[in-house]
Amino acid sequence: MSAQRQTCLPIDEVLKTVTQVETEAHRFYDLATAITGDDEATRLFATLRSDMITGAESLKQICADFACGSAALEGASEDDLYFLSVLADTGFYSRSLTPEKLAEPGLPTAQLLGNAMQLERDLLLFYMKFHGVSCAQHRPVFSGLIARGQRHMAGLNNLQRRLKQR
Repeated sequence: MSAQRQTCLPIDEVLKTVTQVETEAHRFYDLATAITGDDEATRLFATLRSDMITGAESLKQICADFACGSAALEGASEDDLYFLSVLADTGFYSRSLTPEKLAEPGLPTAQLLGNAMQLERDLLLFYMKFHGVSCAQHRPVFSGLIARGQRHMAGLNNLQRRLKQR
């Protein structure tokens, strides 16, 4: 393996970014739960909000378990690290998907659902990339976050379909 491919991000840096992502997603679902006028959407958004809290807690536990700063992302190419850095630096989770923009009071439930689906797609991309370059000991957490995102997308799609049938 080349020296370039051994360049790694410290796990504490990764977890800081990922925890920020989870916090912003939680804030979005918190606002969406509060403003939607649809009972079914309120229940779904509340469930998704709860999942984001659980995800953030899991990430904090990784930090404690694996002594942040000593572990790193392995097998990451320069392109992988660049991609992750761009995602983190642009703050896709805190600027383009700000809870305030995505969950404005008076926003129709259908648009909230669309915004939630965009958030979940972006989170899936983010976590899939982290999974691909993370150390074997950290992959189960990223796998769990990916599976959670897939469940979220299924729930959001089902609700969107039911709302269109009303």
